[in-house]
Amino acid sequence: MIEVTQEGSGSIFRVKFTRECELLIIGTAHVSKQSVNEVRESIINYSTRPHQLHKIFLELDEKRLKALEDMSFKDINIREVLRSGQGYFFTAYLLLSLFQRKIAEEVGTEPGGEFKAALRLARERNISLELIDRSADITLKRCWRKMSVWQQLKLLLGGWSLPLASPSVSEDQKEQLSTAELIETLKESDKMTQMIADLERPFPTIKRVLLDERDIYMAKKIELTLEQVINRRPETNFLGLVVVGAAHVAGMIDYWKKRSLFIKAIHEKPRATLRSSSTLAAAPETTVSSDDLSNDKESSNEESLKDLEVVPRPGWFWKNVKRIIPGVIIGLFAWGFYRADWNVVKDAFLVWVLANGLLSAIGAVIARAHPLTVVVAIVAAPFTSLNPTIGAGLVAAWFEAYIRPPSMHDLETVQLKLSPFKLWWKNQLTRILLVFIFVSFGSALGTWVALPYLLGIFS
Repeated sequence: MIEVTQEGSGSIFRVKFTRECELLIIGTAHVSKQSVNEVRESIINYSTRPHQLHKIFLELDEKRLKALEDMSFKDINIREVLRSGQGYFFTAYLLLSLFQRKIAEEVGTEPGGEFKAALRLARERNISLELIDRSADITLKRCWRKMSVWQQLKLLLGGWSLPLASPSVSEDQKEQLSTAELIETLKESDKMTQMIADLERPFPTIKRVLLDERDIYMAKKIELTLEQVINRRPETNFLGLVVVGAAHVAGMIDYWKKRSLFIKAIHEKPRATLRSSSTLAAAPETTVSSDDLSNDKESSNEESLKDLEVVPRPGWFWKNVKRIIPGVIIGLFAWGFYRADWNVVKDAFLVWVLANGLLSAIGAVIARAHPLTVVVAIVAAPFTSLNPTIGAGLVAAWFEAYIRPPSMHDLETVQLKLSPFKLWWKNQLTRILLVFIFVSFGSALGTWVALPYLLGIFS
């Protein structure tokens, strides 16, 4: 079985698989000065003989790596982002960047500083790098589509108040500690466990997809690399450094402990070609206790990496509500025409146009859109609300991007001007996103406001 020991300040763990194969795992906070120092010191100390660090594993994917190395969005085509349906995800990414940057400024560091330190030192010392995290796009989509309708509604109505601090840190402590000290306190394993438990109660799917699934995904990626190393060079010592968020450390180590078959294979066949993870997973169940496996397929240790990268189809509610509501509206108008009650049809049409058009226009005005964009929102909303494949927010934002495209300066400085939030109205890239969000909300609100009036008019 593997051996796990805690080192240094308590956020560094040594995981020993065999005498020749070891990992150092550093649990970080992505806006922590101490985390940056721990990563830097560990790489420097273990990249010189006799230790010889062979590989560094980072909790990043390709897109996040690119964003980390280039803080600008000079290559982005905002109209293509909107057309491909990525508007909400791109906005969510910028909001998360805003949150991290605000905390980082308070503690005197930069978001992802530990990753930047690892990247720089790895390149300077010619150490191999591997990105082990799942694509953020896939994670967010899986999370949303695996949530029940009730959880989705809770998240939309009040989810931004997700627990960000542990109740195990008293209010007196919070007042006495600086932001930097509070972050380091919350990195402690017992407080981190409490934070995760606080998240799981109101939003179990968020915890399962954002934490549990990624724990397994990253542990599997590392496991596959270790298998390849042992297969190629069974007698060579291997030392890897893993840099992940503190919340992932316990889950990854727990996964490896439960994967006793993998560990057994390493011990028993150090010189032979090991079976692949999928073969190991198909071995007799007597080797792995059934208690170690979750009943939920999404959190099962036997899932393949491909299973964890599949985006589920939209749930029944969201898949059909976009068709049901327009169908009801069109059906009401058809019923009015059938009865040949033209005054009723005229009144209903006026209510529909005013509710959708005016509320969409208000959204465009709040986003400080171009006057022509406001007109486009008024005209488009009553018709796009009847089309489940396109929204008023998309039309208005696309037109705003066409008539007032973001400048190169806007694209290059967007991540540097996210805080305070009022700066979103000064950068044209983020203003286009605000047009998309506010006009979409206004149109949706207009539909729900108009629907009961229409039902009353046609009844």
